[in-house]
Amino acid sequence: MKTTFERGLVIEFGQVRVGEKKTLMNSIQIINVGPSPQTIVGAYIDDAGDSVVSIPDSLFPITIQPNEGKNFPIEFFPSDVGFMSRQLHFIVGNDDATLTAQLIGEGINPYFHQLTKEIDFGQVLGFTSRDTLQAIMIRNNSDSTITITNWLVRGFNSSDFSAISTSPLVLKPNDTAKIDLRFTPSDVNLRNSQLFLEYEGAGSPIVVRLLGVGINPYLAIVNPVIDFGTKRDGMITDSLQIPTVVNINSLPLTITDVRTTTLYNYQDFTFEVLNKSVPFVLMPGDTAKTDVRFTVSQGSALLSQMLFEYDGIGSPTIIRLKGRLDPRDYVGVPTTNDEENSIRISPNPSFNQASLQVSLSMSENVKILIADLLGQQVKSIYSGELQGGENSISFNTSDLPTGAYYVMVATPKRKFVQQLIIER
Repeated sequence: MKTTFERGLVIEFGQVRVGEKKTLMNSIQIINVGPSPQTIVGAYIDDAGDSVVSIPDSLFPITIQPNEGKNFPIEFFPSDVGFMSRQLHFIVGNDDATLTAQLIGEGINPYFHQLTKEIDFGQVLGFTSRDTLQAIMIRNNSDSTITITNWLVRGFNSSDFSAISTSPLVLKPNDTAKIDLRFTPSDVNLRNSQLFLEYEGAGSPIVVRLLGVGINPYLAIVNPVIDFGTKRDGMITDSLQIPTVVNINSLPLTITDVRTTTLYNYQDFTFEVLNKSVPFVLMPGDTAKTDVRFTVSQGSALLSQMLFEYDGIGSPTIIRLKGRLDPRDYVGVPTTNDEENSIRISPNPSFNQASLQVSLSMSENVKILIADLLGQQVKSIYSGELQGGENSISFNTSDLPTGAYYVMVATPKRKFVQQLIIER
């Protein structure tokens, strides 16, 4: 049989008001181009229990003669606001086959047109308020007067958002709802919630997303990242009197501690706060200047953080610390300056067998080896071309003594290092 499904038929109903019906009379055509009659014994729709789309059962069974075509009507009557997607299947009796089409449509509010789906308050200092006055939300598109009975804020951070006035709002035809909203962040990060506008009728409630970012009311970061760059093995580098944070509050702020914490730990890579004297008081407008030391030895790229702790919202304030070992200090093997490796080892720690996943942007010649902590090669894993994308290479580790190693991957353009632990 020849059908309109041959190129993947998609039937689009477009937008239909909730509670109303739209019928497409000739959107589906099935033509029998074979030498014998074919019978369509029935049709069904996936997830049709919600009754949003239908095809009349009275049409089946129907026999289509050779060189004859039949059109089939399909109805869409949305029960709720939102997009709909279903699969329509025709069952062909003689061929014991199924013909499938995609049905899509959107139920829209029969009373209101939503003018605003999201309100972003931007950045607001913690525990201070920002108001959005007379924000236009919805318009009454019906012929009747409708009352918004409730304004409710729900969601993850519902206490941070509020409607300034929650009195019932009466909207005549073509009237728009203008609402006063307030954002008071209780923490330093992205805050989000939802405003629900409730009324009697289909499509209730209307939902508006609320967004805002709480920012630190005490400290602003002067240098978000302190990068010591690439250093030779054994070097100690001090960065003195680095401007780090400034007191943006109107009151003095006591810094109770300044310390470092390692994100990715490699032996003999250390960041250290020098000349630390805590607690200390940072007056309004004053900038803290900090001494930091970076010590490097064998390893790979290291990331760390410097934390400024105090009593208040947003504590601790975090500054990133970065440093790398010069690749020339590896003995006979390559390394990398990349923060994010494009290789993964599993399991790690390993017993006798491990798998290496290598991600490449294109096909490249690759050398893969294992080195000890001094950078000396102890095992060759692979040498040859790998395809672009994800590559998986299994290798035996039973000949390696228990301990720590580095798996090194070198291409003509990039070099990567990942630590490997052998445990038995």
